[in-house]
Amino acid sequence: MKIQNTNRRSRLSMLVTIVAMLAMLACAFTVVASAEGYDGLPTTVTVDYEDLVIGLETDDNGIYYKVYDGSAEVPVSLNKTNKELGIADGDDVKVEVEAAFVSKNVVVYDASGNAKTNNIKVTLTLTGADADKYALAQSEYTIGAHILPKKLTWETDKVAISTTYQSDSVEYDLPFDLPKLNGLIAGDEDVVPAGMVSLQAKDADASKPYSVQVPISLGDNYIVDDLTVSVTINPIVIESIQWAESYEFVYGTPEVNAIDVFGLDATGAKYLLKVIYPADYAVQVGDYQIRVDVMSSNFKFASAVDVTIATVTIKAAEYQVSMNPATYIGNPDTAENPTTYMLTVIGDLPKAVRDQIVYTVNGKEFFGTDMYGAYSIVAKLPTSLAYTFVDANGNKVTELKATLTINKSAVNAIGVDDDAYSVIIGGTNGVPAALQATLAIPEINRKAVKDFPAYKAYSVTVEGSQDATYSVKIAIHEDLINNGVLPTVDDLYLYDPVQGTMVKANGEDGKKVVESINNNATT
Repeated sequence: MKIQNTNRRSRLSMLVTIVAMLAMLACAFTVVASAEGYDGLPTTVTVDYEDLVIGLETDDNGIYYKVYDGSAEVPVSLNKTNKELGIADGDDVKVEVEAAFVSKNVVVYDASGNAKTNNIKVTLTLTGADADKYALAQSEYTIGAHILPKKLTWETDKVAISTTYQSDSVEYDLPFDLPKLNGLIAGDEDVVPAGMVSLQAKDADASKPYSVQVPISLGDNYIVDDLTVSVTINPIVIESIQWAESYEFVYGTPEVNAIDVFGLDATGAKYLLKVIYPADYAVQVGDYQIRVDVMSSNFKFASAVDVTIATVTIKAAEYQVSMNPATYIGNPDTAENPTTYMLTVIGDLPKAVRDQIVYTVNGKEFFGTDMYGAYSIVAKLPTSLAYTFVDANGNKVTELKATLTINKSAVNAIGVDDDAYSVIIGGTNGVPAALQATLAIPEINRKAVKDFPAYKAYSVTVEGSQDATYSVKIAIHEDLINNGVLPTVDDLYLYDPVQGTMVKANGEDGKKVVESINNNATT
């Protein structure tokens, strides 16, 4: 649309209305100016959208854009002359037009940190000696546009770095120098970060190189391809081996197969080495050669390390053993699950050695019993070059002997009459102060005891000093007397509950502990 001079107010008013409508339809790209007419009113000059020449490319949607160049400038000009714009010939007037992005950056942020549109702002001004004859109706307009990030390239895409294996790390953080970036705008050097490669330590392997894609962020204004970084992990160099002065172990002990050997690096740090045992290692006593090696490809021996073998001596194991005699009270006749009694070798023996001990009674293998009686047990110890056995005096032994005694159990009498017999116990022959005196009853005619429980023994506790003599009454029903014969001292034994032993009352063991048994029913 062209601007024509008029001195009629009505035509000017109508033109302003049309210009305003077109400005709305053309996204506010129409510029209006006016000059003083014959009647003193300004002359209107209109600049359409087509009259502006924006020196930018447009995308598929027709939106202007440019690639980031560090500035907000936008080339812009008018494609019409003053005459075409309606400015009178001879008037010194020029319509100046300028354009710039709101921001030079690709992304614009508001005060809250939210991204907003980066449009082009167009500004129109009138200059010249006759500019006061014209007035701009609208001097600023906005055009939708955007800035694209600039693509940079690496001067080289091959970066190689190296580090030493870190046995105690979780993650490697390896800084490196970035290669030169081609195309970086002067003044933007601070957007280039420091190069850093992160590598999980569990993945570290000095036997192979790593190719790591490192993303480099240059902010919103630039984009650049990930950088390929080659990472080499160098193994820890073992400079020396920390051998023990000697390796001597007892056969069968856990230490035989748990030898620790350490290697030292140049700083003196210690690392566990792998111990390699020979195939026949520790089968028997003797000398064996063990060898050490690094634990993985993350370690290596220095060329100065030339001794990786050591001698291990395994000597026979010596065990002090004993087997003590023992006396037990057997199971009651009414026991449903009788206890099995057994003597075993005493000593700090490994299970593998203890399992080889053979127990016999009268030449036959013995595994324990629940029957009353005395058993002479022989424990035959393993015969092997790997073991030696000694007694408490240090004498070597190949077998041990001890007697297992199982006595009849004592049961308290129940339901007896008041008839009693006196048992006199002397305390001057080593009898303990507290004893359980038990009267063993001889074989009895069944008819005589049909109404009485068939217990085999009766007991009573004796309390007092060992220096005194006591008279203990043990009640015996008269029906228990066998053919009128009283129980004798031979039928009585004493049980010491503390020591777990029994002593015959008749003194067969050299102690006369019971003087007599007298009928004392009237007492």
